[in-house]
Amino acid sequence: AGAGRLPSALQPVAPLPTFEQAVEAYQPRWTHSYSEAPAQRVAVQLLAQRRPAAVYRRVGDVVFRGFAGRGVCLSAFDRLLHKLRTSEVQSLRWLDLGESGLNDRFAPGVIELVRCGVRHLDLSQNSLGGAAMSQIMTTLGRFAPYLETLDLRFNPCADDPAFQRSVALAMPEFKFLQRLGIQVRCGGATQGDRGFGSTQVRDWSAAAAAAPAPAAAPAATAVPAPM
Repeated sequence: AGAGRLPSALQPVAPLPTFEQAVEAYQPRWTHSYSEAPAQRVAVQLLAQRRPAAVYRRVGDVVFRGFAGRGVCLSAFDRLLHKLRTSEVQSLRWLDLGESGLNDRFAPGVIELVRCGVRHLDLSQNSLGGAAMSQIMTTLGRFAPYLETLDLRFNPCADDPAFQRSVALAMPEFKFLQRLGIQVRCGGATQGDRGFGSTQVRDWSAAAAAAPAPAAAPAATAVPAPM
């Protein structure tokens, strides 16, 4: 059947889009709404004005995974940031930039995204060094109190003492963290016996069960996507 037609296994495969092409095609849109309690002073003002003491934030997803070797550059990343700045997205539910060849030059852009707030962050399999990742961790501790999953594995920061300290300092801020993927090397060896390992994602739910349970994280409410 189909004389002269190539077998399906030999059909030409369409090339994968470059990072620049993916950014050009990306249209930020909010898909969920989170209700978050504001700071105490703002809450008092809202109550005095008989307005609900809650802030609803429109959140969306930024997923650009697996673009290593496919045209990832600062100019395209800046265009992505500009699109998000001018969109209705106020915070991020998923930020997945794993396996995209990001190095320290991209850290300021990643920090800008993290400052919006994020619940699920994946920066695994990149080339982020200790200084850059330490800044990201510090920003997460200040601006991502509702972080639930964090994956930083397979980055060259694993043996950097400053990065290790930044992780230790930020952990108490993540009251709702459920899963953590991280590498920590001491003396050239990867530590894996306490739940940290190069191929292991630590499940914090068991540890959290032994500790006093924090208040439930604000739930996401699905809303119709804007047209």
